[in-house]
Amino acid sequence: MSCFWPTQLNPILELDRQGLSWARRWFWEMYRELGAYREAPSQGKRELIEVHFEQLTTLETSYAPLNEVLRRFGEQREDLLRVLNHPELPLHNNLSENDIREQVTRRKVSGGTRSEAGRRCRDTFLSLKKTCRKQGISFWAFLKDRITQAGEVPPLADLIRQAAQAAQGAQAVQAKAVTCED
Repeated sequence: MSCFWPTQLNPILELDRQGLSWARRWFWEMYRELGAYREAPSQGKRELIEVHFEQLTTLETSYAPLNEVLRRFGEQREDLLRVLNHPELPLHNNLSENDIREQVTRRKVSGGTRSEAGRRCRDTFLSLKKTCRKQGISFWAFLKDRITQAGEVPPLADLIRQAAQAAQGAQAVQAKAVTCED
């Protein structure tokens, strides 16, 4: 959610600065509410977050650029509040950013690849390496298994599916517990 907050807003008038400060505080309070919802989902918290989001995104201030930002937030409602339907999702993209950091560093050091095929090859191997790491599999063992066709390492798609099913099962148990609390 933080990637949507613009840093280029720089109001001149004191009233506009106060409005921006207030909107930022409200925004970050909503972020904390989403984090609390993620930890312990409940219908009451969900409804409160939805009301707060609607109030924030329909707010009209004296500072037109801030009004535009808030309107754009409203247009991104589904993405910004996705955690309400999927509490297992993170509120930030730090994991995705970390996944591409290695590739960006290599590109800066080496100057990139010489061809489109080289770029695709590099990106494919980097993606396989990161996926293996996330699944707790040695990348080299994975490559050796695929080259020798030993069949000892299960397909990554199967491992990802199993992990997703386990997460969904845990989410269902958590949702059932929350329903019993409400």
